[in-house]
Amino acid sequence: MRQWLCFFSFFLMIFAFQIEGTKSESQTTKPPECNRNRNGKIGESYVTRCTEFICTLGSSGRKGYWKEDLARNHCCSHQQVSYMIGETMATILAQDNCTVVTMVCAADINANAEVQMKTDTKCAKTGLEKLDEYANIVDDILKKQNLTIEDVTAKIESLILEV
Repeated sequence: MRQWLCFFSFFLMIFAFQIEGTKSESQTTKPPECNRNRNGKIGESYVTRCTEFICTLGSSGRKGYWKEDLARNHCCSHQQVSYMIGETMATILAQDNCTVVTMVCAADINANAEVQMKTDTKCAKTGLEKLDEYANIVDDILKKQNLTIEDVTAKIESLILEV
């Protein structure tokens, strides 16, 4: 019986050693993963709103962690605030109190986020601008009627002479 107990103890020690050895082998061959709040492998990334999370190897070389960065393809940054494509970043009224400059986070031709400036005027047009606008309207009407300004002038002069 004593011999059987020694054999059984010896067998358990060898079995435990093999399990421990297998366990450490799998730990060294398996790459570290990022497990905090979301599983992932080193190099993988995902985006939430304007934050890109990249699974990065820690300084110990054994643990991974999610490194946070601005998702530059999806968002713009202005004064340490992130803005998604389509959002207005700032609106500034110029010193003339007429010109409005708007900074917008927009998509470029490659669908990446970029800051674009748009200008607009909120003041009424000057007299010369209005006169120019009316002249363009009259030109359009004359073109549709197949007339020139000289034809109209001649017609007006003939009407004046008749009166």
